[in-house]
Amino acid sequence: MSGPKQGSWEILKENLPGFPDGISRGSAGIFWIAFASPRLPDFDALMPKPFARAIIARLPSFMQPKPTHYGIVFGIDVNGQVIYNLQRGKFAEITSVQQFGDKLYFGSLYENGIGVFDLSELKF
Repeated sequence: MSGPKQGSWEILKENLPGFPDGISRGSAGIFWIAFASPRLPDFDALMPKPFARAIIARLPSFMQPKPTHYGIVFGIDVNGQVIYNLQRGKFAEITSVQQFGDKLYFGSLYENGIGVFDLSELKF
């Protein structure tokens, strides 16, 4: 990367509805963001407490908080504006999203398969 902003960063989108995991570039300048789980008040309360988060992370997996079974995918433009807000509970813990034509393909931490969503079904 080169240019006047080389080595710098800026926040594109704040106050997201979940924990972003994967991002990919789709068509028409859309960036797809997969969210592993929605935000929960208990998790938000732990954000400013790194020591408490470290303790919880060291607990056996059966004692750790479980993510909510819910799927969230955003399609945003280069200015951070949400163009697509896809949310439902059928395919959850989405960690990756990739666009091919009018279809989105989802990967997940826990689902047994690959999710598919047809963008042409959206009505504007």
